[in-house]
Amino acid sequence: MLAQCQSHGMKAYISPNYSEEGWYNNNVTIGNWYKEFSTDSVAIAKELYSLYKDKYGDTLYGWYFVPEFTNYFVNFTDDHYNRAAEMLNIYIDGINELDPSMPFLMSPYFVEQYSDAKDTASKYDKVFAKINFRKGDIFCPQDCVGSGFLNAQTFVEYYKELKTVIDKYPNLAFWGNPESFKQTNWSTAPITRFVYQLETAAPYVDGFISFAYSHYYAPDVCGTSTFHDDYVKYYNTGEVTYYSDKEEITPISIESTATSTGVGLTATFENSKYGISYVEFYRETELVATAHTEMEDYSKESITYSITDKSVEANNEYKYSAIAYDFLLRPSEKQEITVDVKIPECISIGKKYASDYTGNNGYPDDGKRLTDGIYATSDSYSDKAASGFADVSSVSFVIDLGESTEISSVLARGLSSGSGGAIISSNVEISFSDDGITFNGAISVDATTYEIENGYSNVLIPVTGITARYVKVSYISLRNWLFIDEIAVYK
Repeated sequence: MLAQCQSHGMKAYISPNYSEEGWYNNNVTIGNWYKEFSTDSVAIAKELYSLYKDKYGDTLYGWYFVPEFTNYFVNFTDDHYNRAAEMLNIYIDGINELDPSMPFLMSPYFVEQYSDAKDTASKYDKVFAKINFRKGDIFCPQDCVGSGFLNAQTFVEYYKELKTVIDKYPNLAFWGNPESFKQTNWSTAPITRFVYQLETAAPYVDGFISFAYSHYYAPDVCGTSTFHDDYVKYYNTGEVTYYSDKEEITPISIESTATSTGVGLTATFENSKYGISYVEFYRETELVATAHTEMEDYSKESITYSITDKSVEANNEYKYSAIAYDFLLRPSEKQEITVDVKIPECISIGKKYASDYTGNNGYPDDGKRLTDGIYATSDSYSDKAASGFADVSSVSFVIDLGESTEISSVLARGLSSGSGGAIISSNVEISFSDDGITFNGAISVDATTYEIENGYSNVLIPVTGITARYVKVSYISLRNWLFIDEIAVYK
């Protein structure tokens, strides 16, 4: 890595150490971890320095502090503030003794629900007052626009307040770390939003790092050179090609269709200056789905989004609506349509089911979620409607319908957006039983060939001539994490 950096004239900030505890909000409260981490970091930095500094010179330029402290600081006691300061001083004093010319860089993040901008800045001031910063050390907070912990409208308030604090510490430089992604579906943010972040933060910071170009703009990773080319154009000329001359998103149309599992909705919007990030679909006031713009569609003049409302339970007349949001999270006007809904009867809602699952319980199923009639409204693995399954080759669920019933189709859903490594299993098999012991009439399908809607594979399997009390749904040949929001059986 250092050789590549040297060949391209780049300066590397190296992290000498890593720890899982570094991601915890309360990490400095954990025993002596805070001391051990920094002591070990200095020891490893000394070894790296002895091995590579003479050979690579200023290419090995500085040291990166990995733990991403958050504004969870607001919940700390005085003892915790002292621990945080001691942790940083052990680290900084150690690298200073090694080579005082090599700067220290830390890049924390903020969560709006933890504390507002003023409170966050005041708490960092409390920590900074205890730290032995040297001339050239760098405080480089993530702007948290990509993660959604802040947003394009609010992040600058944190930078403004932090600048008033950092100006009190002449040794400390203030840089910005703009996020070039959209965490809700781990996609690339367009250059339009990225430049907005840069230009909004510029009056308050001394410089920037780019997080995370290598993950989201590099052509060999994101599969296209579009974002790299857009970035290079801006870097060389200061010019940005916006998606429209119009600041606001313009609604064009909304339509509905009857499907075998609910109501299909299609909404089209005219693009806007910063691009359309996503569209929310509502039945009356209830959010039923969120459709995100595919990266290859960012620049289209108009974009169409389609979803299916599978959670509608009763035949009735409903008002549906769609609202689009641009990449600065500014909403469009609402599009509305009234639909006279006539749906097939889902007979699995609220029914009990059993599973043979013995794998990873990181995202546990509560034994009710998969038949509660509630579908995921996002394509994220963290959606509350979904349960996760991993570390097994297959997993099966047996739904007890309560009585023998004629069945027309079975829907087996699985997240395939890639969020959290989520992907549908290779195969899905359904079978039927009257006693819950002996299952017959098995139908096996290739789950990878089915339509993906808003991140979920909709494995809808029609059946004929089947009457049964028990339905077994098996996900076979799991390829990574399998997230399921709903299994549905239709009369």
